Parts: sequence; structure tokens; C-alpha cells
Amino acid sequence: MSEWCVSSTTCGGVTPLLLSEPHPQVADGIVTREVVGSQTSTCSYYTSKRIQVKACPGNYYVYKLVKPAVSIPGPSYCAVSFNNPTVDPCNIYTVLKNLWRSTTFTTSGKCDMKKNWAGWYQLFYQGKSTKMPESCVRPNSCGTDIPLWLNGSHPDLQDGVVVRQICGSYGSDCCFYKSLPIQVKACPGNYYVYEFVKPKFCNAAYCTEVDHCKELTCTVDEKCGKRDQIYGCLCNENRNRSNPDIYDARQICEGNSGNSGTVSLSRCQLFEDGFSAGKLHLSDPSCRGTIQNGRVEFLFDSDDHICGTNLRANGTHVIYENFIQVDSTAGPILREKQLNLSFACVYSYTKNVSIHITPVMSIIHKQLPPGQGMYRVKMIPYEDSGFSQPLQGEVNVKINQPLYVSVEVEGVNSHQIALLLDSCWATPVDDPDYYLRWDLILRGCPNPKDRTVQLVQNGISTSSRFTFRMFEFNKGTSKVFLHCNIHFCLLRGNNCAPQCKFGFHRRTRSMDFHDSASISIGPVNSITQTLRNQSK
Repeated sequence: MSEWCVSSTTCGGVTPLLLSEPHPQVADGIVTREVVGSQTSTCSYYTSKRIQVKACPGNYYVYKLVKPAVSIPGPSYCAVSFNNPTVDPCNIYTVLKNLWRSTTFTTSGKCDMKKNWAGWYQLFYQGKSTKMPESCVRPNSCGTDIPLWLNGSHPDLQDGVVVRQICGSYGSDCCFYKSLPIQVKACPGNYYVYEFVKPKFCNAAYCTEVDHCKELTCTVDEKCGKRDQIYGCLCNENRNRSNPDIYDARQICEGNSGNSGTVSLSRCQLFEDGFSAGKLHLSDPSCRGTIQNGRVEFLFDSDDHICGTNLRANGTHVIYENFIQVDSTAGPILREKQLNLSFACVYSYTKNVSIHITPVMSIIHKQLPPGQGMYRVKMIPYEDSGFSQPLQGEVNVKINQPLYVSVEVEGVNSHQIALLLDSCWATPVDDPDYYLRWDLILRGCPNPKDRTVQLVQNGISTSSRFTFRMFEFNKGTSKVFLHCNIHFCLLRGNNCAPQCKFGFHRRTRSMDFHDSASISIGPVNSITQTLRNQSK
């Protein structure tokens, strides 16, 4: 009979009947033992009639069973079977190396009742021998809903094979479920073997204990500790806790290869507030955070790692918005703390860029206010219509010869943003606001007064191109400086290319200039050809 508490309905009836005292030795003869019945989480909820027990030579017992007390619902005497190993189990065992058995593994659903257990087992985790936990394990750990742990200490070498009770954590009760007891043996080499048996309920699984602090790798600003039966990195007492309400959130918006954003939170502040880093994700639950120097870092971009990012526009800006959330709890109610921390990357929807570029190519890097990303614009003069040969060194173009110009933006998403040339003009000095100017592009279309201007492409991608024939100002200077105003146009649901007819200028939508920056290309030197008559 079992001396160890087991849960209701475990032994074929409603109430399992157990010995409340140890079995006798052979020398004790016939002894009387109290019988109790367990109900829910209480092992001795009922008291039945006492019975007689005798230990016999050959390592077995006999019992004088009596009819249980009539007040006990569905009573049944509970027997447990143990094999007496004929071979040292330290020499013959099976290795269990499931990573999900770790007490740090929070995904549930595994069930050891479905496994055909046979013989003895040694526990391994990531290539190293480990053992079952001897203290309460939080529910929904060890890959299962009801984690099973050893209710008692492990034996020493000299103890040989011992029997230990198995507890299953559920709700706030560490031993709500009492599974069938198992045999355990300590082996030379500092490891243990277990004779696991099939639990009587699902979803329950045997746990593997790991060195929590070693696995966590807390930083110098953190310390390993326990909160609500969970190990994690706590903040050191002298740690500066800036912005504790948002867990010291730090946000970076980038645009080097498509709009992207990174936000990181203090791991120890999250843990102290009840949030495990492993349970946090973006709007898409598959996008989890990674630990970087004690911070939980989340990354999204608008190409292959969207992560549930929502794209919207408000007329002046393009906004990429996402949320940091905690894993949802199954069931109609929840009592765990919830998190819904929003963050956004904001990019100027319209840019008024006055571009100054020295010969060959010039680039402007534009850093927006904190949390609003970065992009760069460049203007490049070319000597060929295929835009393959940029002009090198000092730029000299003959009068009335074509000049090919490309304006490009980097750091915005080419799938969602198009660059639109709103206006381009030339001045004889390096001043875009100079009183003397010649318009090349007006409201996205060629200036009708200059029939040499042609738009190669505009408002269809992150680069716009145009060409015109070279000229010089009638002010005694051969220098020409080019300037352009550009817009960012949201491609989704919007045709950004202007519709131009000679003498008419119509854009698909109007946008206000926003966030000016200055950059210029020039000078481009015009070369006047002089024809001379030669007499012979």
C-alpha cells in the first residue's frame, strides 16, 4: 500500500486509501496502522478503519484489509508497485534530454501520461547531468500545465534506492496534485537516476532543474533572484531607475534599408514588475525580444520582419506603430498583469530639401527629432541618358548640351514611399533664395517656359530623374547651382506620379512643406562655344 499521498480518483475509486504510517520491518511482526483517505489537495481528509500489516521474508507485505468506513465516498485501497532492481540502475538507464523539461521553459501542453515508461532514467539539460527540483515549481513550467517535482530531498550514495513522493503544482497550491511515488538512487559521479512511472493525469510532466542564475547571465547592474517562485534578474539597489513607468524604454528609428525601429526595455525593471522577458512580444506573437546587455530588445522593419507593425499617415508624417505585449492567458478570465506598451517611428511625409552638392555627388544626412528616424538625400549629375556615368571632378557642361540629374533618397521604405520632385530651379550663386532664378520643375511638372526640361521619372520610386539643356545666366557668370524641393509620397492607395500636360500642372495630392534642410549641387560651369570665321 502507498504511504505517499496521491490525488483523488488515482487508485480506481473516488477516494484513495493510504497508510498514514511507515510499513513495519520483518522483526516487528504484525502491527496496526492507521488508514486515511485523500480528497482534493488534503492527504488525510478522511480517516478510515485501522488495519493490520506484516512484513514477510522476501521483501513483501501482507495486509488484513477491512471494509472502509461508510462515510467515505468511493473508497479504494491504493497499491503502488516497485521493482527491486537486480542490476544496479546506475549502470543501466535511459537518458532524458528534453529541453522543454527545464523549469525555465514556459510553453505548456506536454503530457507524460502518454509516454510508455520502462526502467530507470537520468536527466540531462544541454549536455549536462541535472536532477529534479526539490521545491515548488510554478504552474505552466517544464513544458506542461502541471509540473511534477520531488517532494523530498535526493538520497546520498549510502542510502541506495529510496522512494519519494511526487507533487504537481496547480494554481497557488504547490502540491495540489499528488502523483504516484517514484524510486530514486544517487550514483557515483554525482548524478541521480529515477524510476519514472506514468502519472495518472494530464497535462503533467516531470521537471528538470537548471542553474537559473547561470542561465540568466545577469549584468553587473543586476542580481539573480526569485520573484513569485520564478528566477530572474533583479535590479541592483544602487541602479539608476530612469523612466520606471515605461521600464527605461529606449527607442531608435532607422531607415538604412527600409523603415525599421528598435525599442529596448530594462530587463530587471520588467521582472520586478512581474513581466518575464520570455513572455513579451510585439503585436505579432512570433516576434519576441532578445536580451542585449540586460535589456530586452525588440526589432521590426517594413520588409521581412513586419511583426504586426501598423502603417498610417496623418497628412504630414508616415507613422509606423507597434506594441509590446505579454503572452495572453487561456480561459475566460485572467488574473495576471497585462502589458500593452505602444511605440512608434515617425517619418516626415513631406520634405522641403534645398540641396547643396559639390561636384560629382553630395549627400545630406537628416536626423529627425528623437524617435523620428533618419534618412539621406543625394543629388547626382550624370553625363549620359542611362544615368550610369556620374560626372567626375569639376563639372563643365557646354551650353545647350543635356545635363542629366538624379535625386535619390535612402533610409525610407522603397515599397511604401516614393520621392516626388515638387520643384527644381537654378541660381547663379550658392543661395536657393537668390532673387534671380530659373525654374526647371514646377508643382511636379516641367516648366512650360523651358521646353528642354524632361522628367524621366517622378513619384514612382525613391529616385526621381530629369534632364535639361545647359544654359548660363545673363549676369556675366558661368556658374549654375541647382536646388530641388521634394516630397515623400505614401504609395499605398495613392498614385504619387504627377500628371503633366504641356502648360498644365496637376499633382495627385497636395502636401505642405515640412522640416526644411539645405544642401546644394554646384557649381556646374557652362562653357560657351565661340565660332570664328577664318579667311584664307
